[in-house]
Amino acid sequence: MLLFIGALAFFKDRFRRRRMIGLVVRRGDQSRTKIHLAYGFVSVMMLQVINSTQAWKSHKTIISIVDLTLLLYLSYWNTWYRNKVIGLTSGWERKAEEH
Repeated sequence: MLLFIGALAFFKDRFRRRRMIGLVVRRGDQSRTKIHLAYGFVSVMMLQVINSTQAWKSHKTIISIVDLTLLLYLSYWNTWYRNKVIGLTSGWERKAEEH
């Protein structure tokens, strides 16, 4: 699943660069904190799933390395994924709760 998301994000990023207008966005401290927290949360969850499963027992190390490398690319170099993370967390923060 993560491999599919990574490939999708990679190709979206490549095609976007071809038609880029030249707009530059500088992320603030809050946005970077959201990205760091998302990377930490997803990496811990991913490693827990990999380590708790009995499938591919002899290949867990390489699977973990590949998944973490892909997640690192998505979190820090792919604009599409970063925008999705910031959009989801911002939407969650703005959501009103009724009691």
